[in-house]
Amino acid sequence: MPAAAHATTARQRACVRASPAVLDGAQLHAVAGLPPIDALRGTLAFTAGHLQPSTLTGQWLGGPVSLGVAERREPDVTALAISGRGLVDVRQALLAAGAGDDAHLAGNAEWSALLRSSRRRMRAARRWRVRGRFRT
Repeated sequence: MPAAAHATTARQRACVRASPAVLDGAQLHAVAGLPPIDALRGTLAFTAGHLQPSTLTGQWLGGPVSLGVAERREPDVTALAISGRGLVDVRQALLAAGAGDDAHLAGNAEWSALLRSSRRRMRAARRWRVRGRFRT
């Protein structure tokens, strides 16, 4: 194999490999009008340019949250799937939803959600924002 061809092949292989993105104390604005998910931690892993199933943890509305992030292949499109579950402090959730401060409720409520979006739709919307420290 000529040296130039070998160098090109080596560069192509280097582009296919990607370092994982390590989130440590990041903030995710997932729902417009509601507080962000705070203290987001975890690793987003990639293989051959594709997101591998990853788990992130954080705090939201006074309770713990766990997010599963994965790339899903569908017949004609690749989609991003984010499943979330956790607990919220009922009082904080009501205040975030616009209820008055006179709510006399206490306790926690479980929640879960699933977001699926194609890359095409995500390029058009671009509404998810993550802010924080990243390590590679």
